Amino acid sequence: MAMRDTDVEIRGDSLAQKRILLGVSGGIAAVDTVRLARELRRHGAIVSVMMTHSAQKIISPLAIEWATQSPVITDWESDLTALEEVDGILIAPTTRDLMASYLHGLQHGPILMALSAARTRDCPVMMIPSMHADLANDPVTTEIVDEIRHKGIEVHWGKEDEGKRKTPPHEEIVARFANYVNSTKTNRKSVVITLGATRSPIDDIRFIQNISSGTTGFTIADDLFRHGHDVTCVKGITTVPIPKWLPLIIEADSPDEMLKELFALSNDEIEAWIHSAAVLDYVVENSAEGGITIMTPDDQSARIRFTSPSTNTAVGGATIFYRQNINKMIIGTTVSGGKLAFKSGAGVETMVLNGGNVGIGTDNPSANLHVKKVSSTGFSASGSSWHSIVVNNENTSASDRTAGIAFQLNGYHANAGTGIAAVKNGTASDYGASLVFITRPQSAVAEERMRIDNNGNVGIGTTSVACLLYTSDAADE
Repeated sequence: MAMRDTDVEIRGDSLAQKRILLGVSGGIAAVDTVRLARELRRHGAIVSVMMTHSAQKIISPLAIEWATQSPVITDWESDLTALEEVDGILIAPTTRDLMASYLHGLQHGPILMALSAARTRDCPVMMIPSMHADLANDPVTTEIVDEIRHKGIEVHWGKEDEGKRKTPPHEEIVARFANYVNSTKTNRKSVVITLGATRSPIDDIRFIQNISSGTTGFTIADDLFRHGHDVTCVKGITTVPIPKWLPLIIEADSPDEMLKELFALSNDEIEAWIHSAAVLDYVVENSAEGGITIMTPDDQSARIRFTSPSTNTAVGGATIFYRQNINKMIIGTTVSGGKLAFKSGAGVETMVLNGGNVGIGTDNPSANLHVKKVSSTGFSASGSSWHSIVVNNENTSASDRTAGIAFQLNGYHANAGTGIAAVKNGTASDYGASLVFITRPQSAVAEERMRIDNNGNVGIGTTSVACLLYTSDAADE
């Protein structure tokens, strides 16, 4: 038989055959009553409805009758069958006026009469407030809610959004209401459920992981929660939405973390353990640090190769590889005429390696180091546009700051044989500096041979420059 539009798909039995009275007061959230009533029916509830006069201005009783498939009480009647014993009362939405009226014993409608009857029969009642944020945050509202809870009524707020304290989604309301109604069961248990997948890191990027969405574990946890049990979830990696109404969910992504959490929970009075998590059979004992690790069986070289369909794959276009036997990291091209270029900006090559030559500012270096500066301005004594190579000494001493270029010859002593250097003059606040030229005699220490001081005077064979041209033998202008 085909399902009619008035029918609902049964999704659980947590409210099976329970007579539930749904009270609807005059909050704007009353527009969601149709969805809420049908959700109650999806979990087996037999729903009766009472509506205040204000609620009827927001949603038609006819719509509610369609959703519940039962008559809706809108006013006093000679025979209020809904006042007979019920298994639970849900007031959604609940206005502040209705809560205050209940506290003070007012009886200006069937809903308040039903609440009074429930109080004498110890019937579980849940209220779902809905109102403007300013009204919800009023200290008077807080006092009313506190007193309501003191009288044994469960009050559940939704989140604040768009200046209102909205009611929670209807699925959450029904889940929490079912838990509350069934919380008085004598066979309630404290249950721990493991669910989801666990993973073990290989390095900072990769990991191994079992396949598990968490669907089975969350389904079990949700059903037990709705039946009134005290449920704790220890969750690994999941890919399905988490039921927001579950009271306690502990994150544990790895097998060790999950085991640690379970040991901690074992100190509590846990009466049942349900293990639905996909725990790894194997873990990486010592994960690597630093991102991607590339290894080869011979432990001699590991590489990343860049190539294209038009390039011989055996040769490749460029490679980045480490040679263990010579302890070198090598980056370069592997084809004839290949260049290694570094770019910054919109396609501008700022540095190029071409054969054994390095080019800065040029893609065709003609020497071991070729620095090219392209500028419309030439030398500028007042600025820095003329800088092509800068050698900088960060020493903050006033008199001991030297920056230079040293020249060494292959096979000779490691100390510089010759060099050119800038030597600081004066104090730390003085910008003056001299340019000195140094050579090294055979089997002797290096010596300064010529100096151009900060005033432009030239000294040869002496460090004391007293005139335009000064030598160690005589002073000449």
